Amino acid sequence: MFKNDVEDALLIKKDIITNEDEKEKVLSYVSKNFTVKLNNTARVMVLEKINYEGEDYTETINLKYSINHTNNVDKVEIENRLLFGFFDDQTNIVYFSAFDKEKTLTYNRFFEKNWIEIK
Repeated sequence: MFKNDVEDALLIKKDIITNEDEKEKVLSYVSKNFTVKLNNTARVMVLEKINYEGEDYTETINLKYSINHTNNVDKVEIENRLLFGFFDDQTNIVYFSAFDKEKTLTYNRFFEKNWIEIK
């Protein structure tokens, strides 16, 4: 996500997104609008890393999450509604890597869910 889009959408003052309260606002928004299901069961995502890349209006916020799971996963469903309510042309890219599968998934307001068959 572009940092300035997140700041605008969540009414965060510019350049203070590293403040703990503002960071919590972003993470809460993400947890409500980005969900992962394994075998049709919603799973809790654990934040591993936040990093910022780029500068000015091209600066992105990259979030890396992990999920505890068993090895008996047949299907992963990812629902991504991040920023769709704020920007009509919003497109999100998710990089998925698990179970010896790597995929790049693209989402927009018309395509909010994606599935990955594991077995």
